[in-house]
Amino acid sequence: MKKLKFVAIAALGAAFPLLGAHPVLADSTQQQAPHVSLSEARATALRAVPGTIVEEDLEKEHGKSVYSFTIRADAAPKDAALKEVKVSADTGAVVSVEDDDGDHESS
Repeated sequence: MKKLKFVAIAALGAAFPLLGAHPVLADSTQQQAPHVSLSEARATALRAVPGTIVEEDLEKEHGKSVYSFTIRADAAPKDAALKEVKVSADTGAVVSVEDDDGDHESS
């Protein structure tokens, strides 16, 4: 009888995520997966600033998810300023292109 109760409880526990009733999944503060893939965002950033990606990250800015890419432009000398390109993780659009003044390791 104990084994039957355990199996029933385990089955219910496994079914909750499928029903969307899992308490952890119901938390509204949990970050949703971006609509745009990292590879799509990379391609968009490199169309905006052709070059080599030095650093990439998924960030939250003003409540929105954005991919941030630090790019060394192809046309720029090795010691030139890097560019930071931000791409919306929701729409795939370029949000901004700015000079990046942060410290980055050479790759």
